[in-house]
Amino acid sequence: MSPATLRIRTLYFVLFMFLGGQGNYLPLWLEAHDWSDVDVGWLGAARSACLIVTPLFWGRLADRDGHPGRVLALTAVGSLLGFLPHLLTTDFALLMASTIVFHGFREGILPATDTATLQLVTREGGTFGRHRIYGSLGFIAGGFLLSGILALSSREATPAVLTALLAVTVWVVLRHVRAERPDATASVSANPGLRAALRHIMAPAVLRLFLVIFLWRVAMSGFFQFLPLHLNRLGVPDSAVSAYWAVGVIAEILLFAKAVPWFGRFEARHVLNACLALCAIQCGLFAATSSPWLFLALMSLHGFTFGIAFFTVVVWLSALVPKTALATVQAVLYAFGFGLGGAVSSVAAGYLYEHSQGAGLFGAAAAVALASTVLGVVILRDSTRFGDAATR
Repeated sequence: MSPATLRIRTLYFVLFMFLGGQGNYLPLWLEAHDWSDVDVGWLGAARSACLIVTPLFWGRLADRDGHPGRVLALTAVGSLLGFLPHLLTTDFALLMASTIVFHGFREGILPATDTATLQLVTREGGTFGRHRIYGSLGFIAGGFLLSGILALSSREATPAVLTALLAVTVWVVLRHVRAERPDATASVSANPGLRAALRHIMAPAVLRLFLVIFLWRVAMSGFFQFLPLHLNRLGVPDSAVSAYWAVGVIAEILLFAKAVPWFGRFEARHVLNACLALCAIQCGLFAATSSPWLFLALMSLHGFTFGIAFFTVVVWLSALVPKTALATVQAVLYAFGFGLGGAVSSVAAGYLYEHSQGAGLFGAAAAVALASTVLGVVILRDSTRFGDAATR
């Protein structure tokens, strides 16, 4: 394993450790301080609103600089500082402001990391999925770390542990930046202007893909936001919440490892459409059950409904767009799908869950996921093979 490979995999691991802790336990901490479901939904929407604007700024900066590591450093330090108010207050207005600052920086990290990984794959070979697996492992580790600490203390430890994970992230990022060198093939002089990059975004194949991704995220983002609260209300104790995500993420890891051998001969659009269909099935079954054990079994579909779906989108875009514009296009993907789509989903999920609990939330998600599947079958036409895109 090369030093660059070790650095990027360590970076994925620590980035997703925070996400595993935050996603599993921050909503439960907020609930302990009397936040309503609608409040939690608006907080998720604030995060998604940041995704609409900030990834484009950070992605454009990474493209122009040719050195995603420097963007990683800025976003890592800024996100740590933005999260610090969680240690001091539970006030809705103050935490909303803190969330906006935090995610204003944080949402530049993953696009920059994905871009750095694709550059590494170009230089050294391999596939995106073999590096991204370490993020999945970190997500599991972060969830179980929080569950163990909370079992020994209480939900009140959540902000302190998450802050510590952000501090570790800063340390790992700074070590990565000191070791990396700019990609000489992505210098400012070789980098297209923003207008030229936007021409790639407006290409018909890319636009059609973005429309499908938007509906996919409208269907699924609220599911991520409210899963810990829903499990809690099904009788799952705090200490077991992370096990549910672990089942989903383990499935994701296994599928990442086998993605090219299993799906390489299929066109990317067919792989994505199959994943979207599984989203509709998963959400429909979630809406129909109140059994924690059936819920646990259904979480294994996460390997497809997020893991392979996201893998397909990232590598497909790398085949459709020149690498000098890739970070900008990846940023627009986050802005339109995860940002605008996520904001709509989070706000709607808050109201749906407050008034109709899981049946309403997951039923609506199933309907939108089905719509995204139909749209994908109708409008996605590009014939890029999954295997060709994944090994570029």
